[in-house]
Amino acid sequence: MSDEFWEKLQYDVNKLYGALDEVTTITDYQALDKGSFEIVVFHDLYEDSYGFLVMLNREKLTYGTLDKPVTAGEVLARYFKKVDYWDGNEGVRLEDVRI
Repeated sequence: MSDEFWEKLQYDVNKLYGALDEVTTITDYQALDKGSFEIVVFHDLYEDSYGFLVMLNREKLTYGTLDKPVTAGEVLARYFKKVDYWDGNEGVRLEDVRI
């Protein structure tokens, strides 16, 4: 992926997380459903903590804090028992979210 993609992703994460520019560093990223469903794991440099952000079409679905850095796949496995997301016919439903 291009530098422009990562810069835009970093900007969107900071904006949706509510952080100032350059406060977070992305540590892992995974996109599903042709890129419309995204999971980002990041390091909050200001708080010296880790967190995750789940987006659908770059809109925030949920976010949370992590005890330690993990992969985006681990966020999906650990925090979501079942994920249904908008495909034009179904609604967004995040079940069994444990943050």
